Amino acid sequence: MQLITLSAVWAWLPSYLNRFHSMTPEAAGKQTAVVILAGAFGCVFWGFVVDRLALRKPRNKLPLLSVLCVLTSVIFMVAFGGTYTGDAQFKLIVLGGFFLTCTPGVGAGIVIDVVHPGVRSTGAAVLTLFQNLFGLAVGPFLAGVLSDQWGLQQALAVTPLFSTLAAVVYVIAMRSYDADVAQISDAKLDVAPPLTGNLSASTAV
Repeated sequence: MQLITLSAVWAWLPSYLNRFHSMTPEAAGKQTAVVILAGAFGCVFWGFVVDRLALRKPRNKLPLLSVLCVLTSVIFMVAFGGTYTGDAQFKLIVLGGFFLTCTPGVGAGIVIDVVHPGVRSTGAAVLTLFQNLFGLAVGPFLAGVLSDQWGLQQALAVTPLFSTLAAVVYVIAMRSYDADVAQISDAKLDVAPPLTGNLSASTAV
């Protein structure tokens, strides 16, 4: 849900800056790159912050992500739906870009927490599939459909509501997090027994 907002903003921001700020395509692309760069820093920053704050209670990752998703939604709804224009609006968009990427790193960590050690690679792969199929692929298309109906600015003001939905889902997931972790707390992997004795020359070869 958070990635729907992310992909919609990243995909349509150049067009928005071109139409509503009269920027050339080149200038709009550069400004969008600033927002994406802010997201790159945000991904690392929020991953570190959430890890530190949830060090004693890993379960707290979920409500922390919920708060960050709500902040993302509020910032972009104000940026695109409020009265801010010009530089003030763009600064809000950059700030929102910093919050946009709060979920990928921490979300992957949560999946690792609740998945059996033997299938963690599969769990991460399924997460990536869902993020791309139901998040990154949906955002630009949905914003385009809403843009056709209401106009691009209104579409970008409404799409961040999906970040609020992401916050709700994280709160729901928090209810089962401890039980899911407990189910795999004693999980053990089957490993080959350690080699004993001296290896013969033929075996070594």
